[in-house]
Amino acid sequence: MIKEEFGKIIEVLENTDINNYEAYEELWNKEIALFSSNLEETVSFIENEISADQLSWFCEILESLVEKTKSERIISSVENAVKKYPEEEKKYNLQGTIRSAKILIENKSLL
Repeated sequence: MIKEEFGKIIEVLENTDINNYEAYEELWNKEIALFSSNLEETVSFIENEISADQLSWFCEILESLVEKTKSERIISSVENAVKKYPEEEKKYNLQGTIRSAKILIENKSLL
C-alpha cells in the first residue's frame, strides 16, 4: 500500500509548480501521514522496496516525519538505503538530512 500511495504522491509532486508552496506543503503532509500511520510498514518499505528516486523524495520529509514519530528505526533504515544508492547522496546530500533528523531525536531526549 505504501509504495503505491507514495508513487501517486510523487507523480503529483513531479507535476506541481515548484513555486506553489501550498501544494507542496499539502503533499508533504500527505506523505507524513502515510509514513507515520504504520511505522513497521514504513521501515519495511525503506529497507526492501524504496528506489533511488523514492529515497530522494522521502528524504524531503524525513525531518518532519522523525519529529512526529520520534523513530530512530526510520533514520537507521534511511541510512542503510543511502548506502545502496550513493549516487542519490552525491546529488542531494542525503547525509545532511539524516544528520538533521538525528539532531531532532537527540534534542527530544534532552527534554
